[in-house]
Amino acid sequence: MAITEDWKIRSRSRECFHTQRPFEDGDPFFTAIFPDPETDGYLRRDYSTAAWEELHDGFEIPPFSYWRAIFKIPPPPVEKPQVIEKHSAESTLRRLIDEDLPTTIHARYILALMLERKRTLIQVDVKEVGGSRLLIYEHKATGDAFIIVDPRLKLDEIQKIQEEVADLLGSTPPPTPEEPTEKEAQTAEPSQATSPSDESATVEEDPGVSQKSTT
Repeated sequence: MAITEDWKIRSRSRECFHTQRPFEDGDPFFTAIFPDPETDGYLRRDYSTAAWEELHDGFEIPPFSYWRAIFKIPPPPVEKPQVIEKHSAESTLRRLIDEDLPTTIHARYILALMLERKRTLIQVDVKEVGGSRLLIYEHKATGDAFIIVDPRLKLDEIQKIQEEVADLLGSTPPPTPEEPTEKEAQTAEPSQATSPSDESATVEEDPGVSQKSTT
């Protein structure tokens, strides 16, 4: 069974799981991730600070992970052109997590790092489970929780995964300039000659794709 099986993206609740009282904008609260004995997956529960102080030492099953956050009323959804949303890093990561295919674990990791660098995702915890390292993220705007497997990529593996992610996002490298013919090269005016720096496009490396320390 995959470590993240039965775990998709879990949204932040609008009320305390224990008291069912709605959260107000600006309220501090606690998010806890619990093992689910029925599915071998994980459950998310959100608690007010008062409920957390009452319960957190007496849970029958201790939480797998937990963190404190501030409740914010989600902003109204903004409609974006479908072509942009289709190729965004966030929507691609959400789709891959929902599909949960073993072949996309590396791509999910790279996408999560990209979104962490953009401060869309915030890493709130790291857990070791069965020899695997799990990175737990919270979406800064929505409070959605993500669990990402760290595949412990080697440096020589990253470039290949970057190319796979670029394909997923619909990115393409800049076109290679055509070489001038011999006749064109001979007849070109010196003032019109193209400098080496103009003949090739420089591609800036995405700062989000970097290897995390596994300490």
